[in-house]
Amino acid sequence: MSVPKPRILFVDDEPHHLSAVRRALRKMRARWEMVFVTSGEVALTACRETPFQVVVTDLKMPGMNGLEVVRALNKEMRQTRCIMLTGTADLQTATELINTTSIYRFYTKPCHPETLIEGIEASLRTASQSEESEDCVESAVPRISKIVMDENSGVDRGIRRAAL
Repeated sequence: MSVPKPRILFVDDEPHHLSAVRRALRKMRARWEMVFVTSGEVALTACRETPFQVVVTDLKMPGMNGLEVVRALNKEMRQTRCIMLTGTADLQTATELINTTSIYRFYTKPCHPETLIEGIEASLRTASQSEESEDCVESAVPRISKIVMDENSGVDRGIRRAAL
């Protein structure tokens, strides 16, 4: 049985930029399933239908902008990692993004393909580590509960003996 490829969603209202990213990242097709959409609204619909591990979105878009996309994803799909691209970076915008969302990386356009690949790969690693931690906690809870119950049971017996 083969392991499914990580799903990466790219969002930008500029079709020529999406085409450039698609061409630049074509060598990653063997490792990632990549989807390209031209609006924030379409991005959220796509994420609701089938979750993505990473969403790479432009900041400035008509309609739903990248900040709104990331905020919606942070509320609805906390396991999705977000990378923000912008052609108009300023300190105030970057500060707002960092302080109000869970942006994993923030890059200016044009972003070198290798930089973007490294950012996506790093976000996939942290997502995987996060899932492993959650699995570990989930599997430990029943064992911890049993230990606590056994300890409480022993305490209860000791209290009953002392009361006699």
